[in-house]
Amino acid sequence: MRSDERDELDGLLDEALSSYSAEEPRPGLEQRVLNRIRAEAGARRRAWAQWYIAIPALCLLAVVALVGWPRREPAPAPRRPVAQAPEVKKPVVVPTRMRKPARQPRTRVAGLPKLEQFPSPSPLTEEERALLEFVMRSPKDAQAFLGDVEIQSVEPIRIEEIHIEPLQSGG
Repeated sequence: MRSDERDELDGLLDEALSSYSAEEPRPGLEQRVLNRIRAEAGARRRAWAQWYIAIPALCLLAVVALVGWPRREPAPAPRRPVAQAPEVKKPVVVPTRMRKPARQPRTRVAGLPKLEQFPSPSPLTEEERALLEFVMRSPKDAQAFLGDVEIQSVEPIRIEEIHIEPLQSGG
């Protein structure tokens, strides 16, 4: 842009801006701003007042819950009656032989049958059949289409050593 065009543009902008600056703010602007500031300060004080009530109420609720919560006590052991000397003694039957029941031999659960080929062959899916048909009908097109899909040998990834030169300070 040339300097005379720039001067002309600056003149147009100055003229347009001077028409905006001639406007006076609506009456009572200062009072509206002050009222808004006071209202926001009051709202902040009211927000804290809610917490002044809520925190002690929560503490009281926690204390009531801890003190008044029913506790499970272990069931008392059954009391045995105090042994009294029996007037008539009953004969005690003592087994002649205490015997543990014989252990049953462990039966082995038969596992799945061993397959001669793993994984076992399954019928071709619809997509596999379509691919096979495509290759059988036009082997040249299949070679061109699938030629880029080659089985690559698995080689370890080699990462070159990183060389970072130190920064030069002072120039």
